[in-house]
Amino acid sequence: MKSIKILFLLAFVSIFGQNNPDNQLAAYNFPKVKSSITMPVTIPLSEISNMINASVKELIYQDDSYTDNNNDQFKVKVWKTRPIRLVGGTNQNLLIEVPLKIWAEKGIGTLGVYSYQNTTFETVMSFNTSLNFKNNWTINTNTQPNGFRWVTKPMLDFGKIQIPITSLVEKSLIEQQEKFCKTIDQQMATQLNFQQYAIMAWNVFSQPFNISEEYNTWLKVTPITVNITPLKFYANQINTNLGIDVYSETFTGSKPAASETVKSASNFNFIPLLGDKFLLQTTANVPFSEATNIARNMFLNKEYDVRGFFGKN
Repeated sequence: MKSIKILFLLAFVSIFGQNNPDNQLAAYNFPKVKSSITMPVTIPLSEISNMINASVKELIYQDDSYTDNNNDQFKVKVWKTRPIRLVGGTNQNLLIEVPLKIWAEKGIGTLGVYSYQNTTFETVMSFNTSLNFKNNWTINTNTQPNGFRWVTKPMLDFGKIQIPITSLVEKSLIEQQEKFCKTIDQQMATQLNFQQYAIMAWNVFSQPFNISEEYNTWLKVTPITVNITPLKFYANQINTNLGIDVYSETFTGSKPAASETVKSASNFNFIPLLGDKFLLQTTANVPFSEATNIARNMFLNKEYDVRGFFGKN
């Protein structure tokens, strides 16, 4: 006999299923096994820079009055000439540079008769921003002015008389730099709030997803806790490691119910070091009715050549 025909009768499979009814399986509580998932996270400083640049208008400051500031006979406009640049510092801080073009006009005269002259020059404002990543997924920043450097110094040319207006311009720049610090902190607080992303990721986990259409198998992952290592600052990025403790369950048959969605993300834990591992352990929940269907599809009325097991005839 060159082949052995293996026929699994439907009745036999059905009897097997009846001896182990589904309600017995449903009554059994499978133990949950905790798994740990660790992954590196990189935040490009270019992304943060794009957020800030999008929120800061090209025209930053404008003074259109000659008579304000004790009749200083001075007007000024300040523009951002190039994108704001961010560089990572060494003490969990960011160094921020804002390149500016400035137009200024000054009146010289007495008894209400003035001669006006304007000039355009460039400078670069510098800021130092310290970051505090709080465990409720928000970031607090404290931005301080770090001075500015002249690219071209402001000078008014009245023919035989050239008048430097550096002191006048610096006074306005210092005032605007203080205000700009508050703007940066406000934008950072808004743009770098990761609470919404944490909620989104948490709720994505709550939905079981199909890992095998052939066997109708679903994986359900329930997050438990989140751990994060301290932020590390580099010239062009911020690095950290993210660790998630989860319960993982595998279901065969009907799609299991989703976990309850959340509206606020749980606080995470700061830990100094996370192991470099990705360990996912899971329990398998297979009802006997589903096992019956799998056995029926695999073996009922199927032929298998098993000569390799018994030798050739």
